[in-house]
Amino acid sequence: MELNEPQRRHFAVILQSLENALLEIVALAGDDAPDARHLTRLAHDLPPDYLARVRPAIDAIAEQMAQLSRAIGIDPHPESKARAIAAMLTAQLNQLQDSSARTLKRYGKVDPGLAAELDPVLRSIEGRLGELKAALRKPG
Repeated sequence: MELNEPQRRHFAVILQSLENALLEIVALAGDDAPDARHLTRLAHDLPPDYLARVRPAIDAIAEQMAQLSRAIGIDPHPESKARAIAAMLTAQLNQLQDSSARTLKRYGKVDPGLAAELDPVLRSIEGRLGELKAALRKPG
């Protein structure tokens, strides 16, 4: 298959996204462990044989994607774990920094004592997220 470079990049992004979605489906379908998160609870509401029933289709899709990527000349894209983690941490830091008592005024009246209680906790979390980011630059 003959594609130009922008077309190849388009398919690379689409196929990488599909590959990630398939891996997430397998991970979600195969994990019945209790959710360790405090603010989200996954409902284990899949049919008991879901993964067994869909696994052949997932494997077939993965093989078709591999064949298509070879046919159009898409090489595996190296993805930096450090850059992915840094991007996630930066996004979370930005959201926390945009959630102080002062910035909550855009959602309505803010209790005058909120800043004294909320902001130190947010700053502490931000500091620890900063530590996670800094550790990416330092060898263990």
